[in-house]
Amino acid sequence: MSVRLPHFKYQIGDPTTSLDPYICTLESGAMGLDVISGGKINVWGGNLVPYCGRSVSLIRQKGTNLDNVATAWSHWGKTLDRRRGYTWTNALNDLVQGYFVILQGDYDQFSLITRCQDSFTGDHAVLVVPEFSASGRVLMADPLCKTFKWVTQTELKNYANKLARRIYGSDWRGQIFYARIKPPVVPVLNHFAATVITATPLWNDVTKKWVYNGDNRVKVGTRLEVRGAQYVKGGIKCYPITSGKYSSNYKGYYVPVKNVRLGNRV
Repeated sequence: MSVRLPHFKYQIGDPTTSLDPYICTLESGAMGLDVISGGKINVWGGNLVPYCGRSVSLIRQKGTNLDNVATAWSHWGKTLDRRRGYTWTNALNDLVQGYFVILQGDYDQFSLITRCQDSFTGDHAVLVVPEFSASGRVLMADPLCKTFKWVTQTELKNYANKLARRIYGSDWRGQIFYARIKPPVVPVLNHFAATVITATPLWNDVTKKWVYNGDNRVKVGTRLEVRGAQYVKGGIKCYPITSGKYSSNYKGYYVPVKNVRLGNRV
């Protein structure tokens, strides 16, 4: 996958609430919180219930909507980008641009192969992932499922349009019910596995001198993790040693470029 997937949250069996049959929108919103926080907020739909602005009795009667998700999100200091008056074409363009989309619609527009509850044909909400297959299918997190599924663009369009057409009636002009979520930009760390190929000293940037430069040189075959950027230390090009998969007691030191062989990115 080219995008980071949120922790999947299934609706039926949500361990945090007894309202699981009614909170597909909040469950999708919980996965959306995971997206917008870069995985730092990992909650269930039931955790949104106390903050959504709708009573338990009303949730049992009418379920929840995107405004309820927006209200709940404010408890975690997040703002939901509710897209009012926009169409499926706009939502699809948002997906192409890298936004996740919480999409409300009519579940009976999904094929039996796509659905995870054959007997249910009512109003629903899913989280659509900005990930496309070679055939143009879109990845979807349907809270009625247990994992992500691929769905056709036509199914998603019909699903969204049928609900909106019924709600808006004669005022319907193609607008649908959706919100978009932009995941945070995560900087790519240029860290590599590095194998010592020549017994080597290391540069200590605190004392500004070479250390491990006698019998205690770092041995051939030692695995290190380094950042790919090169710095001149003590007149020699060096990689900074970092911590991580191949962390060692040498974190914070610099190793001469000529004495190591870079491997895979880590």
